[in-house]
Amino acid sequence: MTPLHPASHHPPDAHWILAAYLRLPDTPRRARHQDQLLAARLHERGVPALVLEAAFLLATWRRINRPPEAEPLAPIHSLRYFLPVIEELLRRPPAPSYVAYLRETVARLLARPAADNAPKMIVFT
Repeated sequence: MTPLHPASHHPPDAHWILAAYLRLPDTPRRARHQDQLLAARLHERGVPALVLEAAFLLATWRRINRPPEAEPLAPIHSLRYFLPVIEELLRRPPAPSYVAYLRETVARLLARPAADNAPKMIVFT
């Protein structure tokens, strides 16, 4: 997986945010109007691309890396699902090396046979 944005410390536009969100496993095929508004607000707030990518990857990792006996999680219905992780990472921004680690780890986990039911692959370009 490659970095999502050449200037990953700068805020991406709302279109990029929505496209990245919709590429995640267990997310809808199309963005809802509320998702479009939230993506625009994240852009207006100046949330860096690195923070957004890390939040998407970290939340995905947390969903995948659950105990096998845990109840299955419902699909993600809104970009709002990621707000707590975004806020967490805004308070303590991740190092680029940590985002690279998450990128590789999530890609590896999604490639496992147990994740065959995951219809989407995360590729940030």
